[in-house]
This record gives sequence, structure tokens and C-alpha cells, in this order.
Amino acid sequence: MILWILVISTILLFISFVTMKNSWYRTLFVAVTGIVMLGSIWAIYDNDQNHLGMKQVTTTTSQVVYSASPSKALPLLLHQDVGTNGDHNVYIYKISDSSKAKAQHTKADYRIHNRVVTSKTDVAQMQTTKREWVYKSNFTKLMFNGLNNHHLIKQTNTFKIPSTWYSLTTSQAKQLSKNMKAAQKQSAAQKAQLQMAIQQQVAAAKAKNPGMTTAQEQALAKQLAAKYQQAAIDKAVKAVQK
Repeated sequence: MILWILVISTILLFISFVTMKNSWYRTLFVAVTGIVMLGSIWAIYDNDQNHLGMKQVTTTTSQVVYSASPSKALPLLLHQDVGTNGDHNVYIYKISDSSKAKAQHTKADYRIHNRVVTSKTDVAQMQTTKREWVYKSNFTKLMFNGLNNHHLIKQTNTFKIPSTWYSLTTSQAKQLSKNMKAAQKQSAAQKAQLQMAIQQQVAAAKAKNPGMTTAQEQALAKQLAAKYQQAAIDKAVKAVQK
């Protein structure tokens, strides 16, 4: 609307100069249209530079996020430095646990900051806090045609991840993938050694509890295998983080 006021006042000012004869009402008309035109220009400038008719608001939202890794045993939150100095970074994650879900990432913007904290929950979340400029009323929004509405001042993304998650750079994740593939190619002796260690622990547990059923033995063996696998993952992650 302010642009229309500017255009109309400019046209009327021009017409008053060209078509109207010298008189007191011509002077008054020129003064009024001139003030309206200059006032419109000032309002547009002040809205753009100083957010005339606007106020700051802060909103906080939360969203469940999922691992960027396809492996259930290796939940990852990835990040990558951007910019020449590496002062900013983007974080990579998914918003669905579907295997077909595409990875999402935070925006690369100097006004957006990311941080990671460890939570006691089993679900990872991204809490987003935004501070923005919004119009004080529908009238001011209409007056400036919604220009600069929801203009971002600052945004903080806080990733709250469980203790079982890992936060790695994209280069670390690539190296980890290579190391894990190499580790999967165990020799027959290594596999036999691992199997023997599990069997010994199952036998020790059965000695303490002679009434242990076959199903309980199998469940314990599965639990021990998962424990060894997790220990191997922890070791591999620490190796790439050095």
C-alpha cells in the first residue's frame, strides 16, 4: 500500500505543478502531496533500515531427528565446516527413520548457530530458537505489503542427542565407513576367538545358574555379541576422532 501512496502522491504532485494555476489552494495541494510523497519515501527507507512498524519476537520449536547413518548400530549426527575460516558449520540429519528418507541439513547462514548437547532421552531432537522481526499489526503489515516480515535476526539449533549417538564430521564418517568395512573382513581365527570368548562367558553364567534354559543361553550369547560389536564401534569412532 505504501508504494501505491508514493506513486499516487508523486503523480498528483506532478499534475499540480503542470496543470494548476498559481493560487493558495495550488500551494496547499503541492505542500500536502509533497509531504505525503516524502513521508512515503522516509517510511519505506525506515522500514527497510530500522524495521518501522515491526517488533522482535522469539519462538522455540522442537523436532525429532534421526540418524544420518543407515546403520541402526551406528547412530550419527554429521557436521561439515563451511566458509573459508571454518567459523560456521551445517549439521546433517534425517527427519524420518525410513531407509528411503533423504538427509536434511541446517542452513549455511552467519545468523544461524548450531550446538550439540547429550541428553538422557532415547530420542534425538533438534530444538530451534528463532528471533525475528514481525509486524506489530495487520495494518502495518498491509501498509508495507508484508515486506521483511519474519526477517531473521538470530537462530540457534540445539541438537539433543542420546549418549549412544556419535557426532562426527563428514570426513570422519567417510574414514569410519572404510575402517568398519575393513574390520568386517575378519579372519577365521579372529571369528573363532570371538565366538570362544562368548561361549566361555555363557558357560560361566550357566555355572552360576545351572537352571538356565537354552533360550536364556541364546539370549545371553546374542547380548554378548551385541556388546562386543558396540565396543568395536566405540573403538573405531575414537580412532577417527583423534
